[in-house]
Amino acid sequence: METHIGIISNDGSGQNLDVADDQKVALTGDVSINGKSINNSIIFAFNSLVFNISGVYRIKVDVFTITDILRSKM
Repeated sequence: METHIGIISNDGSGQNLDVADDQKVALTGDVSINGKSINNSIIFAFNSLVFNISGVYRIKVDVFTITDILRSKM
């Protein structure tokens, strides 16, 4: 399983926040439990999750299985 974690705007548009122009990493932290399944949910635990930009945003988590990754490369 592969997980991409980013942030999206909180203005209702749901747009991915592009911080590449600022050369900033939006989020830092270590995933300590990657995709642990509990009660039909995937649970992620983070150590020292830090927002490196100011503002009000929502976290976006995209989870890809090996099948998804292989399908996208075909």
